[in-house]
Amino acid sequence: MESSNPRPRGRRPKPVPGRDAIYGDALYPVTVLLRKLGLSRGTLSSMRRRGLPIRHVNRRCAVVLGSELIQFLRKEWTGEAEAGGETGSP
Repeated sequence: MESSNPRPRGRRPKPVPGRDAIYGDALYPVTVLLRKLGLSRGTLSSMRRRGLPIRHVNRRCAVVLGSELIQFLRKEWTGEAEAGGETGSP
């Protein structure tokens, strides 16, 4: 007998709580930030090497300020040529 509502096989993806806006006046633990933005730890390491400031509250808890994250992403999205001081005029 065939069921009228077949269920997909495999694990269901967990809903990601809090995938909403990043606020400038908030502190985000790195684990929460990775979930909010859907990033991997490798991507976070790359962002850190490119200048994202990560602050350590104690040995186990690293946090990012929302305003610094917004500023970093804005700089990355506008392009490295502007941030590097390269202008287009001679």
